[in-house]
Amino acid sequence: MIFQKNFLVDIFYFNMLKPEELEFLKKHELCRLATVSKDGWPQVTPVIYAVDGESLVIATDYGTRKLKNILNNPKVAVVIDRSGLTEVS
Repeated sequence: MIFQKNFLVDIFYFNMLKPEELEFLKKHELCRLATVSKDGWPQVTPVIYAVDGESLVIATDYGTRKLKNILNNPKVAVVIDRSGLTEVS
């Protein structure tokens, strides 16, 4: 995690992805980020992501529930949205 002035940037590293999988990530921009609350409740949030090299980058504002969840438990899941969206060129 990288702390910026007004938000946190969480970076997920994907150095084991096949080239076609990395290309799929680059062609989309919306995903669902699943986190777990301190009490064990799941929270799924739609977020925009960016691919930087072989890293998935997600930014979030301070004070959000997802940030509190990530700081408490950094284990997350990400699902890339594909249906109904145009590909990013």
